[in-house]
Amino acid sequence: WGHLQVRRLLGRGGAVFPPRKVSSSCKDVIVAQFTSFASLNEKYRNELKSSFSPGLRSDNDSMGPTEFEIVWPTWKEVENSIYGLSSGGVIPGSLKNAQAVLKDGALRTWCSGRSDVRESSMVSERRRAMPHIKTFSRASADGKVLDWSILTSCNISRAAWGAIQKEGTQFCIKSWEMGILFTPSTLRSSSSSQLPKLVTTQHRSGDSNEFVVPLPYALPTQKYSDGDVPWHWKDR
Repeated sequence: WGHLQVRRLLGRGGAVFPPRKVSSSCKDVIVAQFTSFASLNEKYRNELKSSFSPGLRSDNDSMGPTEFEIVWPTWKEVENSIYGLSSGGVIPGSLKNAQAVLKDGALRTWCSGRSDVRESSMVSERRRAMPHIKTFSRASADGKVLDWSILTSCNISRAAWGAIQKEGTQFCIKSWEMGILFTPSTLRSSSSSQLPKLVTTQHRSGDSNEFVVPLPYALPTQKYSDGDVPWHWKDR
């Protein structure tokens, strides 16, 4: 049922998300990673953000809206991957669509490569393997803790996630998709009253209360550098 189902599930779970100190310079992010780049204008991004923002933290603070970071490989990352440019055959996207998001400062590279970012073998061994996975997660600014994560077949499009139409009276989805939403409440053991902590492979400590979400890219993400060109299919 698209992004409205995510909105409903995040809003109905109670005060289960981890407390967090948030400031104007240190805010949560929604990290979106997908493999087909549709047109993503500001209006639709705001619609998705509204659905990805509900939820209460365990201190009863509202999670509230935040910004997207979009993980999408650069041209050089695809070119230097294991199978070279042919790897890009399963990552369709137009330069126009990607550059519109690049202009807003939301694009992030597939491979971090930063010395100040902790990596795991899960991440480092996939630097040169281009993705076909689709993941959407809400993360702390430092990438150490996830509030929730979705593993899905959905790319970021109106067809996959649905779109609100006719002044809010209609919700239209054009594709059959499947996804799993992981939250502290859905992962809590029936024998425990303690909510698990969702972490990536980079930041696991071995605590028995951790649930590892094996995202194949590094958090925090890395912005495109000057001169980076988003991967795109050239005009044919």
